[in-house]
Amino acid sequence: FLFFFSEWTLVNAKKKYDNELFKKVVKTQNKYEWKYRGYTILVPESTKDVQDEGCNLRHCVGGYINSIIEKRTKILFLRRIDNQEESLITLEVRGDMLVEARGFANRYVNKEEKDLLIKWCKEKDIKYKVRRWITWK
Repeated sequence: FLFFFSEWTLVNAKKKYDNELFKKVVKTQNKYEWKYRGYTILVPESTKDVQDEGCNLRHCVGGYINSIIEKRTKILFLRRIDNQEESLITLEVRGDMLVEARGFANRYVNKEEKDLLIKWCKEKDIKYKVRRWITWK
């Protein structure tokens, strides 16, 4: 499974997409950006940002670019304000619902991240139906 997953991530990282069309679509998503208590939620600026997110966090978000361009889904990044270049959590919003929030190697969010995301959802009028939120330890 890990070999397949790594290959999938690398294949998506090498694909070429219409970056200008991508930029036009995500430009309309700035209403989702947010800052709170040392965290920020950002909209990716380019297809490379999404591909890099998949490589950095070792998950398949790089394969979502066509879905973003076709407006079937929105991908957002949860970051620490003091280190916005470092990938932390990737969010998927479909319509007005947060459906996925994953970190490195598809880890589930921790309690602090969950609480933060629920606050963001409430402030941005986003419903949330995440299959599994928290990594239980």
